Parts: sequence; structure tokens; C-alpha cells
Amino acid sequence: MASSAGLSLCNSYFQNLMDVRWGVAYFSDSLDCVDVLGKFVGTVKITRYRHMIPTSKDTTAATHLIRDMSRTSGDALLSTLDADSFDPDLLGLRIGIPQECFPSELGTTIATAVRKVLERLSSLGVELIPVSLPSTPYALSVYYAIASAEASSSLARYDGVQYGTRSPLLPGADKSKPGNVYAYTHSADFGAEVQKRILLGTYALTAEYVYPALTRVRQRIKTDFDSAFRVPNAQLSNSSPNPDSVDILLHPSAIRTAPPLDSDAASSLSPYLQDVMTVPASLAGFPALSVPTELAADGRPVGINVIGQWGFDGLMMRVGKVIEQTPDEDDYVEPMTDILYTFDVE
Repeated sequence: MASSAGLSLCNSYFQNLMDVRWGVAYFSDSLDCVDVLGKFVGTVKITRYRHMIPTSKDTTAATHLIRDMSRTSGDALLSTLDADSFDPDLLGLRIGIPQECFPSELGTTIATAVRKVLERLSSLGVELIPVSLPSTPYALSVYYAIASAEASSSLARYDGVQYGTRSPLLPGADKSKPGNVYAYTHSADFGAEVQKRILLGTYALTAEYVYPALTRVRQRIKTDFDSAFRVPNAQLSNSSPNPDSVDILLHPSAIRTAPPLDSDAASSLSPYLQDVMTVPASLAGFPALSVPTELAADGRPVGINVIGQWGFDGLMMRVGKVIEQTPDEDDYVEPMTDILYTFDVE
């Protein structure tokens, strides 16, 4: 298990995976989730379902009723697909390709790998449909602002008084002023990245209208996703089916492959920009699965992001399993055992 806030590891399905979220130190309350990592989609699926149960320890956990409603719709669609992973028949499945997820900055090798996967899915009977998620360009900015603002509030509790380690004050410091105690504890015990998030979040909260505006944009992103899916969201009481929409969304997991940790790219803004592909699903609260496919020219895997409607984990896993088996024969590495699958369940 690994905890992540939205992940560039991708998802945001936290309403379902709640029993293991209890006890995780808060970073961003509305984004924190526990993600499942595995070498194969099947491993991720088994682990994920063993923990997908309601819990009284977290009031945001989805109820049995909502889970059953979404599972019924998802299973009905899943039952129409061929279960053969090596030679499946996916006739009738509609997969949407978000146009906003193919920016000009997308690497050539990334685009080539995605194109091969799409060609493979099309040959299996999948109908590929261009879709638009117009609010997606705002997702990265909204994500970091919301995450940092909530982190500023959540991490303030580690002040060395009730929570966290209390660092000794510098000689001559006035111990009667709580601000001195808090500031030195935060400075001594929080790393550079944590301090950066806290400062950014504190700045975002200085204007009282900023956070409400961010949540409104977040809702627009969620509405875009709901409009893209054919089956309505079980969490919404007033939603209706949209027969012209799609069952699954698919796009690259990142605009570049992962840079070496000691490279200049790893210490610049590039790692933050890589999140542009994965944070929309995390913000909107939909399950997402990142499946590595063939290796790029630099020897690192290219990830494909698969996003399903809320509660459609089975269908999402089914598509991920097919993608897992789709590398070209010339590129296939038996059996890709050193590659991790990342399932974000925020």
C-alpha cells in the first residue's frame, strides 16, 4: 500500500477505499487516498477489492446502497464483454479519448505508444470516440492550490505541543511566545517540499474568496467527467443516462517518461507538470488505473491512464487487463515482471 494525495499516481476514488485510510496522517483531507501498487492488473484488482468495504471510522465512506447501485450498472456492462484477456471481444465498448490530454508538449514516443494501444483496442471491436473535458486545463493549478491549502491547515497541528516532535529553541529565543515554538519546530522538522506546500497553501488562504473559487472549478471538472460517461453517476440523484457518451476514458499517464532522480528535470518544475494528466480524475473523484505499456526510447515504460465512471472498477480493470496484453511482439518483455501498475483510489 502507498498513500498519495491524488497522485500523479493517479486517482481519486477515496469514497470506496476507506477502511485503510483510517490512521493515515492527513495531508490534503479531500484528496488523500491509499493507492494499490502491483506488478499485474490482477494483483491490483484482488488487493483493491479486499479493502473496498464501508467503515464507521470515516464518515466520507460510501454507503452499501450507493455501492450496490454503481456495481449493478457496471456489472451489467461488464457482462457483455468477452472475458478472454488474450483474444477478447470488446464489441460495443465505447472508449473516449480526451482531446485536452494530448497537448503539444506530449513526447513523440508517448504518442506513438498510445496510438498502438488505441489501434489494438479498435481491432478488438472498441469504438474510439473523441471527447472534450473543457475544464481540464485548470486542473493542475486547482489541484496544487487545494492540496497546498489543505496541507497548510492539516500540518499546522504538528507544532511540537500536542502533535509532532518538539525541537529545542535557539539560545536566547523567547519561549513565552508560542509563535517561536511553532515556527522553529516547523522549520527544523519539515522538509523543503513540505515547507513549500505549507507556504503556498497559507498564501492561498490569505484571501477568503480563493478556496471557494477553487472548489467551484473543481466541481466543473467533475461535471465534465460525468457528462462524458454514458452511465450516470450513482452518487447523483438527478443524473440521467447519456447514450451518446462513453464507458471509459483513456489517455497518456504523463507527457514524458520518468526522469532520473539525479537529473536537472527531477529538481525543476517538470515533475509538477507531469501531474497534468492524472490530477483531473483525482480532483473529480473517479477511479483511475495507470498501466505501463511498451518501453520508450530511453528504456522507461510509457503509462496509459484508464478512467471509469464512479463504481465501475471492474470495467476499468477489464480494459487495463487487455492493455496489459497489447504490446507488440517485438517490444514484448517476458512477462513485464519488473513494471509496476499503479491504481489510484482516492
